[in-house]
Amino acid sequence: CGFFVFIIICLFVESDLFGAVFPVLSTILFFMVKNVFDQYNNERNQKTKLIS
Repeated sequence: CGFFVFIIICLFVESDLFGAVFPVLSTILFFMVKNVFDQYNNERNQKTKLIS
């Protein structure tokens, strides 16, 4: 999966589309990371509640 993404990024860098698509990609990536981080925090909070 990572290698596939790497190829796509290389193709975008080579093309003129990169400047137009990059803001969208970075926004999507930001929300994906934010979701994962929120899920991680929720799981950690539930574990601390169980312990206390």
